[in-house]
Amino acid sequence: MEPNRLAERILIELQGIERFFRMGETTVKALHGVDLTVREGEFVSIMGPSGSGKSTLLYILGCLDRQTGGCYRFRKRELMKLNDRELSLFRNSTIGFAFQSFNLLNNVNIVHNVELPLIYCNVVRAERRRRIDRVLKALGMYDKRSHTPLQLSGGQAQRVAIARALINTPDLLLADEPTGNLDSRTGLEITRIFQELNRLGMTVIMVTHNDHLAQYSKRIIKLRDGTIVDDGPVEDPLTADVEFAEPVDFAALYSVGLNAGNGQEAAL
Repeated sequence: MEPNRLAERILIELQGIERFFRMGETTVKALHGVDLTVREGEFVSIMGPSGSGKSTLLYILGCLDRQTGGCYRFRKRELMKLNDRELSLFRNSTIGFAFQSFNLLNNVNIVHNVELPLIYCNVVRAERRRRIDRVLKALGMYDKRSHTPLQLSGGQAQRVAIARALINTPDLLLADEPTGNLDSRTGLEITRIFQELNRLGMTVIMVTHNDHLAQYSKRIIKLRDGTIVDDGPVEDPLTADVEFAEPVDFAALYSVGLNAGNGQEAAL
């Protein structure tokens, strides 16, 4: 579907989101009264100082945590009604993650790292290999498929993390300080990947403390003390204009799991 048509459809609705934590006899209010709507095809940056609640909000959006109160709807589906298993399956098939520290398994090669979400979804072995080959080739990482994460540069490790995030063709890509451990040029390459995926229609939400990086998105939400204090468009978004040392096939990357059926089997 065309990106401008996607923008007409609501992907995420948050109403009155609260997240409280008990620390001894003290209650910490990480989020309170958060209302937020994200439409399909948006590229949103979430910003705020340390302790503002931006990471807590990202974890709730990514179904890694549950809110204490309020309503979270994803395509009109109320996620609080899902049990833990249902929420886990929903997260694995619908949301992709790219973290600052990559969160890769260092004792296995990149094929096995990228394969994990497919195994959790019971995708058959032949389809797993097809998708893995496609996504690694799209990211210029196919010739390093036998390497472990410790044998990769930071930029290469983040590409593997992105490959894993996209292997199930998610509806939403969440990025938590994705360029924080990278040099400026490599960070720009990763930013361009996000921009190109968004141009093709993928919804991207990125947490960052970097004002300059946020200017590559199309909308900036600012949090302070657990509430949204500002929410507005980026008037003239920057373009990550950088040549890749290892070429990227964006169309293949965006559609890695499409037109293949669900490829599921009962047991592996």
